[in-house]
Amino acid sequence: MERKRWQRAFNIPMSDEGPKPFPQPTLNTQRALCAIEQAHPDKLSDCFAALYQAFWVESKTIGKPEVFGPVLESVLGEQEGKKMVERASQPEAKKRLSENSDLAMAEGAFGLPWFVATNSRG
Repeated sequence: MERKRWQRAFNIPMSDEGPKPFPQPTLNTQRALCAIEQAHPDKLSDCFAALYQAFWVESKTIGKPEVFGPVLESVLGEQEGKKMVERASQPEAKKRLSENSDLAMAEGAFGLPWFVATNSRG
């Protein structure tokens, strides 16, 4: 129900049914995003938006490299997209995801999505 409320209240595109299966393992996708953050920080938001579209609107199984790879290629270009999929299995991307997970736990995260917001008063 919450997902549908967000969809209406904030005009967020989502399929009516939601992705199947749900939840999906997205460890490799998260590692690829960490590789993108390191190599192309200016493209991270666009890659995230493309993955959001694929998952929540098109109900694609984005945890699989054969699915998320082409999504990243649509933003980064074929060669760079393939490179980021390869870098997802490298120690640097794994370390960054581990650091992100540790930070989320330190901030009190208990589910996804998790946001930490800071205003002018801290």
